[in-house]
Amino acid sequence: MASEISLCMIVKNEEKNLADCLDCITDVVDEINIVDTGSTDKTIEVARRYTDRIFHFTWIDDFSAARNYSYSKATKDFIMWLDADDVVSHENLAKLQELKSILNDNINYVVMKYCTYNVDGSLSRVFPKNRITLRAAGQKWKGAVHEDLESQGMGLVVDMSIDHKYKNIELSQARNMRIMKREIDSGRAGHSIHYFYGLSEYSLKNYHESEKYLNKVIESGRAGTFDSVDAFIALHNIYREWGNFNKAQNILENNSHLLSDKSEYHCTLGLFYSECLNEIETACSLFKKALSCGGAFIQKGIAGMMTHDYYYHIPYGLLGKAYVSQRDPENALMYYKKALEYKGNTEIEGLVEKLSHLVEIKYLENQIS
Repeated sequence: MASEISLCMIVKNEEKNLADCLDCITDVVDEINIVDTGSTDKTIEVARRYTDRIFHFTWIDDFSAARNYSYSKATKDFIMWLDADDVVSHENLAKLQELKSILNDNINYVVMKYCTYNVDGSLSRVFPKNRITLRAAGQKWKGAVHEDLESQGMGLVVDMSIDHKYKNIELSQARNMRIMKREIDSGRAGHSIHYFYGLSEYSLKNYHESEKYLNKVIESGRAGTFDSVDAFIALHNIYREWGNFNKAQNILENNSHLLSDKSEYHCTLGLFYSECLNEIETACSLFKKALSCGGAFIQKGIAGMMTHDYYYHIPYGLLGKAYVSQRDPENALMYYKKALEYKGNTEIEGLVEKLSHLVEIKYLENQIS
């Protein structure tokens, strides 16, 4: 007999998104619990078309508190969460239906891929996320913002994806930074808050604040407990900006044991060797290493966060650029063409056209000579 799943969601002013989310999932889950945190639009009216299990939670600037309240309303064997701007494709709905037939009390949680998208609809990033939990295991959400679920006991990693629509993060960044700063000032902030706060300050080009908090994470020795490649790359870029090339190089190379399966790491280090040290051969070697990366989160042994274009559009493009600088049009053309196999790019398309002419001329000259 298939296990039953309670869907638990927290929402606020999501009238434009909620129906798309619930339309795709309503026939697969066995219960829908909607917790509204203060909508002033028609979100609740939309929710009533799908369920009468609608609850209210006073927003206290704490995402985990709201999510844990939503989980308290679940009555089925397993609990699944979605955000209102998430959707599930037909292919992944079929996989979810199959998953229900194998879920049992020995599985405490299920990890799926979480895919985010750019404004043009292209795939941006892929994250591993604890998506379904055994209700009896009582796993809780932690963190006032950038919250995450506990992952205790036996877990299952499945080849399924949830798609998160493009979202302008600037709309939520101020709120999130306010919550993170409150946690920091109160002394409650853990390494995860320092990590995300440091990255937020980096995105705002507040480099001294960013360096301070990202280094707190690294110096704690806890950087390996979560997927931290962004922290190292941000610090590297800060030190490059400040002209401190030794620190820029060391922050990456001294932490290669945490980052060696990340294409983002090899590409960033390769660019440093190319642009700052003019060591093109070493740069090309690093770009080629990037092409063999799987993006695994080494400390957990599962697929980690991946910025999609780094696997493999960007390293192929960087190899093309490097071979152009080496006056090697044949190899440059080969790698640029490979880059285009993964993603269209008008600049690269123009370079391919020019390089094709150069290679043809070189071939003809060789034939004549």
